[in-house]
Amino acid sequence: VVTSEVAGTSPVWSDAGGGSAWLLGGNSGTSVGFLGTTDDANFYMRVNNYPSGEIESESLGAFASTGFGYGVLANNTSGVGNDAFGTFALLNNSTGEFNIAMGYGALYGNTSGSENIAIGGQALGNNTTGSGNIAIGMQVLANDYAGASNTGVGNVALWYNNSGNFNTATGYGALYHSLSGNN
Repeated sequence: VVTSEVAGTSPVWSDAGGGSAWLLGGNSGTSVGFLGTTDDANFYMRVNNYPSGEIESESLGAFASTGFGYGVLANNTSGVGNDAFGTFALLNNSTGEFNIAMGYGALYGNTSGSENIAIGGQALGNNTTGSGNIAIGMQVLANDYAGASNTGVGNVALWYNNSGNFNTATGYGALYHSLSGNN
């Protein structure tokens, strides 16, 4: 709480909670304290007023979404059961459900694709509607936007795939140039 504000000087901040509030300068002895809510409300974090973390309440039960990282789940409207960890992970998701995104830009473009697993920087980064894909490694399935049931393991595997289905590629650059094949 600001307790003093004089023109030309910095404001003076003080604890308004009688010693129980979280302080701007940090806290000590917090073994019994916590940062969060005491009711059945979602908990949101922001950096520079931009979404940077979210823990949904138990009212959604097993379908609650969780995210940590700058921009995670920023555009989520009704998608449930999503887990996003890393800057811009699942940034554009709006209705997609049960996705897991770990890494910078993982599932960045996803809007309605569901049941995808993306682990690695920009893994499934351009996916919008594709579902049931597994991408493990840097930029695996990076250009896929509508493909379904693909599995890529190894950096840049299935990199050019954009709409192919049922592909499995293992190893660095495996099926790199496959655009829309169904293997």
